[in-house]
Amino acid sequence: MERSRFGRTLEYIRRCPYPVTLAYLFGSAAREQRTPLSDVDIAAYLDEPDRAQRAKIYPALLFDLRQVFRLVQLISKRFSVIPSGVEESLAFER
Repeated sequence: MERSRFGRTLEYIRRCPYPVTLAYLFGSAAREQRTPLSDVDIAAYLDEPDRAQRAKIYPALLFDLRQVFRLVQLISKRFSVIPSGVEESLAFER
């Protein structure tokens, strides 16, 4: 069940109207060690150079993701290195 929810989330990110270039799951959900109190950690790289625009996109994307997962921590990234150990099936690149 959990994997199918992650799959739906990745499918949403692929089709979403926001400029998400790359997204990945990390934390306890990526390690398949979630507990009832765990949140879902998602990092999203936005292809939007304007800081004000990113500030508008972030809450909308977070709201949409919370429709799938009750507790979501969305990390908005612009430039960074993807941490090692990110599972390919849980990552998305546009």
